[in-house]
Amino acid sequence: MYASEGASLPSLIRYLVDNGLLTNDDLKEVRDSANGFKTRFRLQKYVYFAKFFGYDLGYDYNLYVHGPYSPGLANDYYKISESLDKAEPANINGNYLSLLKGKDDEWLELASTVLMIKHRYEKIGDDELVELTRSAKPWAAEERIKGILSELRSYKLA
Repeated sequence: MYASEGASLPSLIRYLVDNGLLTNDDLKEVRDSANGFKTRFRLQKYVYFAKFFGYDLGYDYNLYVHGPYSPGLANDYYKISESLDKAEPANINGNYLSLLKGKDDEWLELASTVLMIKHRYEKIGDDELVELTRSAKPWAAEERIKGILSELRSYKLA
């Protein structure tokens, strides 16, 4: 794990709350297995995307059922609620927020999966990238994946 200098999970979470990607109520549900899944899912994706915008917390990810997942991050977000009030918001490239704001869970899952595959297999062609993404997410429409890939490219992420 190699984290960006000065990067911290509490600061990133403070940024997410301050910018409306998460709420304080969401954070209270993190430990609740039934109600907290959506928040944990979104945290996993927001932290994953942050590294592509220069705010790398150094977590290792594997491709799981709902896209990239970090067990280390999962362990950490259960412990951080006490330190959030003191955290300064992260300083992240403004494109991070413009890419992620308003995105639904399906988009986050597909986009993070596309990014993971693309960065794991850097020389992969578009057709094969779409095919691999569809094999991991058979419910996803090919055109939706292509649209997400195009959007990620517009941010120079894929």
